[in-house]
Amino acid sequence: MLAKLFECRVQNCDRYRQIYGGRLPSKEKNLLKDFDRFGQQLDSLFIDKLEHRFDVAFSFPGDIRERVSHIAEKLCKKINTDGQQRVFYDMYHKAELARPNLDLYLQTIYRYKTKLIVVF
Repeated sequence: MLAKLFECRVQNCDRYRQIYGGRLPSKEKNLLKDFDRFGQQLDSLFIDKLEHRFDVAFSFPGDIRERVSHIAEKLCKKINTDGQQRVFYDMYHKAELARPNLDLYLQTIYRYKTKLIVVF
C-alpha cells in the first residue's frame, strides 16, 4: 500500500514538472529559487518604500538592553534632527507597543515600516 502511494506521489511530481517546468524561468528548474523570486516580487508590490516610518529599527535579546540603549541614544542624536522619531527602539514606543498580538505588529514594523534593521 505504501509503495503504491509513494509511486503515485512520484508520478504526480513528475507530471507537475512536465506541465509547469517549462514555464519556470530558471535553467536548473529549481522550484525553490523560483518561488523565492516570486515572494520578492510580491513584496515589491505590497511594500511602499515611501511609507517607511523608521530609518533604523533595533532587534535584540533583553540581556543586552543597556548596550542597545546607549547605541539608540547616540543614533537618535544624529538621525532625529528634524524632530521626527526615525529610530525604532522599544523603550521609545512603550504606549504603542502595549497591545495584544504584539508579535504581529512588530513583524509589520520590521518588514514594512523600517528601512534598516539592526539585529544583535
